[in-house]
Amino acid sequence: MNLSSRGRMWIIAAAWLIALFLLLPGLIAIPVALNDSRFIALPHGSLSLRHFDALLGNSAWLASMGQSALIAFAATLLALTIGTACAVGLWRLGGRSAAAIAAIVLAPLILPPIVSALSLYRVWVAVGLYDTWLGVVIAHTVIGEVEAAVGVEHQVVGCPEGSAVALGVEIGHGAGGEINPLDPPADVP
Repeated sequence: MNLSSRGRMWIIAAAWLIALFLLLPGLIAIPVALNDSRFIALPHGSLSLRHFDALLGNSAWLASMGQSALIAFAATLLALTIGTACAVGLWRLGGRSAAAIAAIVLAPLILPPIVSALSLYRVWVAVGLYDTWLGVVIAHTVIGEVEAAVGVEHQVVGCPEGSAVALGVEIGHGAGGEINPLDPPADVP
């Protein structure tokens, strides 16, 4: 579809307006954080970093941020691993069974977040994972693996040969259409 330059200009302008509409409310937090008052307000006279000093000078806040970073790292690693395996497995499986499994895998994305949260809460309380590091990592992994699976499906699985070649793998095709690495050189054990 070819758009005229005027049509492109309108689309770009609309995209910028939507981006500003979504980002500007979040940018209000910056001047509010720089006020010198104890309360939330826009700066009246002078700017101050007292809120950042209080945040970074408190060991409880720093420990909490460190724990959040560790949870994010662990959940990301698990979600990428599981999501990639899921996307590749569904691609290899194909057919109606893959569609049925994909519907189950995509359920956390389809359900409202509050439903997922309440479901996980009930299960975590029953199995003793509520308020544990492992429970938080698993909950974030369940949501993140869906995003990873969708991303991998669209970026990598759609063209596995091209992805493998981009990673430096020499590939050959088997009789059933599967992708097999070429035989290693004879001197490799």
